[in-house]
Amino acid sequence: MMEDSLKNTIWSPVENKLFENALAKFDKDAPDHWQRVAEMVPGKTVANVTVYECLVWTPQI
Repeated sequence: MMEDSLKNTIWSPVENKLFENALAKFDKDAPDHWQRVAEMVPGKTVANVTVYECLVWTPQI
C-alpha cells in the first residue's frame, strides 16, 4: 500500500512532461479537463493530477 502511495506522489520526468503536454492540449475551462489530463498520464488519477497541479504548478504566494 505504501508503494502505491509513493508511486502517485513521486512523478518521473516523463510523467511531468506528459502532464505539461496535457495541460497545454486541453481547455482548462472544459468540464472534463482533469479527467482528460489524467488520461494522458498513465497510472495517474484525477485526484493525483489535481493535487500535483496545486502543489507543483501553482505559483507560490
